[in-house]
Amino acid sequence: AEKSRARDELSLAAIRKKKMSQSCGRDARVRYDFRNIFRRQEIDWLLIDLIKFDVCVVELATLVQFMIDSGYKDEPDYDEDDKPLLRRTTPVHQAFRESNRTIIPDLFKIYDRFDVNYTDESGLSHFHVACWSGCCEVVAKFLELGQDPNLLARESVDPPLHLALRDQNEVMLKLLLKNGADQNSTNVDGMTALHVISETICFDRFVEIIFSVNEHRAVQVDARDKLGRTPLQLAVANLLLNVLDVLLDRGADLSNFVFPTESHFADRFTQRRSKVLLGLDKIQLASETMQVVERLKKRGYQLDKSDAVTIMKTLIKHVLFDTVEDLEFWRCNEEFVSKAKELRMNSSLSLYDLIQLRPDKVKYQLSDTDYFKFATWNQWRKLPEGSRRASITHLCETMWRGFFQEWALESLLELTRHRLPILCCDIIIEKLMNEDLFVELRASCASCCLCCYWKDGEHATMSAAACRVWREHRVRIYIVQHSSRSTRTRGSRGRARLRDALAIHTSRDAGARARGSIR
Repeated sequence: AEKSRARDELSLAAIRKKKMSQSCGRDARVRYDFRNIFRRQEIDWLLIDLIKFDVCVVELATLVQFMIDSGYKDEPDYDEDDKPLLRRTTPVHQAFRESNRTIIPDLFKIYDRFDVNYTDESGLSHFHVACWSGCCEVVAKFLELGQDPNLLARESVDPPLHLALRDQNEVMLKLLLKNGADQNSTNVDGMTALHVISETICFDRFVEIIFSVNEHRAVQVDARDKLGRTPLQLAVANLLLNVLDVLLDRGADLSNFVFPTESHFADRFTQRRSKVLLGLDKIQLASETMQVVERLKKRGYQLDKSDAVTIMKTLIKHVLFDTVEDLEFWRCNEEFVSKAKELRMNSSLSLYDLIQLRPDKVKYQLSDTDYFKFATWNQWRKLPEGSRRASITHLCETMWRGFFQEWALESLLELTRHRLPILCCDIIIEKLMNEDLFVELRASCASCCLCCYWKDGEHATMSAAACRVWREHRVRIYIVQHSSRSTRTRGSRGRARLRDALAIHTSRDAGARARGSIR
């Protein structure tokens, strides 16, 4: 009933507004007084309904501006002790709920009692909304009248400092910090200001502002939220390179650092997945990930096998090595060749030179910085669409070549129980692509693997990718599905079980049969 009445009143107000604006013009402030027609509660209903039901923004702004021109100012209700009642939901709160930032500055011209901080049932106040919407003058007036800059809400509303960070408002951030905002204050999720910066693609200078303003107050660099995540962990997962450097420079602890999981990386990659599928951000994501890994290693962090698997799975899952186009076709395209020769990877190597080489031949000719600079340089977007995607796929393959080979070598040695010479392992690895190398690494952790039977009767485990290479060397390969029984089998019984398994003689006349069986 109240909503119906509010809509009727809205229609009446719109008609009267139009007539008065036509007849009064600039004298609306003198001739028209909203208080003579509407009660305060009715005006709140009208504005809240306009905001809630997503009425045309122009109509909403017109009505609000007409009220401002008419000189209408909101006044609070008072209790028995003649103190203003603070518990109240106003159109300012509704604009926050509807994420309508544009109307909030005008609403504060109507609800301009900055000594009265209206708060709704969730704990959201006018001061919170002003911090979120970037109304620096309003926030300054609140602070001048004694408002606490660390005002906390009872439910899911962030502290004022967090709201300013999410709005990426540097002026608001400095204003709050200079007036005593606590850098270590947390929201309901246990996140500090550093967590917010590290999970959001903010301006990097925000990190320095947190540390530089109020330097006498210690900032908790290694604070953990309710999920146990530190700002450093979030910065790594979101590939924020400069934030990562600042946190480490300011004393973030790497000794207790836990590398992010695949799900942590997924949020960052999903944000740009639409562009990745178009091939636009593929190389940039790959280069940023490489830069994060290298910076952690330079600071003393030692990656383990699980970290390497996480990185590889994330890259492959998010289409960083998706062979969409055939690069061989574009190598003969005159337009592509001409453009590729103009694009320089470094002073001695062009894009055309690079794509003529195998990935294993390029890894020592380009540094990580070369890839990163090329990724942030937009000239490569001038390439034809098909060739661009094929070239980027090739670049991603070469960029991560050394990383994949390093971990695949260690994995292959473990799979063969160090009975295969390193030189032989290098021969295998040099012939494999990155996705095959990832299979090699993952196979060392899997319970189902392939077993090889050497001429001396000993056996070791090896993945299918390595077996494909060793077919050329005529190694006798046996495929064995590991079970709890076969895993415990040792000695002569184990060798007998291997001899009884399906044997594939990988000679030239049995090559096709070997390929089918191994797959």
